[in-house]
Amino acid sequence: MISYDVCDYESFQFWLDMLCDILFWVDTGLNFFFAFVDPETKTVITNRAAIRGNFMRSSSFYINIIACTQPFFTVIGCQSFPDYGE
Repeated sequence: MISYDVCDYESFQFWLDMLCDILFWVDTGLNFFFAFVDPETKTVITNRAAIRGNFMRSSSFYINIIACTQPFFTVIGCQSFPDYGE
């Protein structure tokens, strides 16, 4: 959620956006532990390896990873251009 031109580490918006991004990371990590229903057998799968494989093969995994990397690049960008926006 953080735009690339927001580098003010003291602003409320920066920290609120960072909190949302951290919660998104936590949610992405928790998806590796949530059981799912097998569409073919209609049974609940609780095997961790099967859960991990199912999540990593899903399109939502890649969307989540791409969405989660944005804050990393924002912080790197803010550190690379400390005078940007002043």
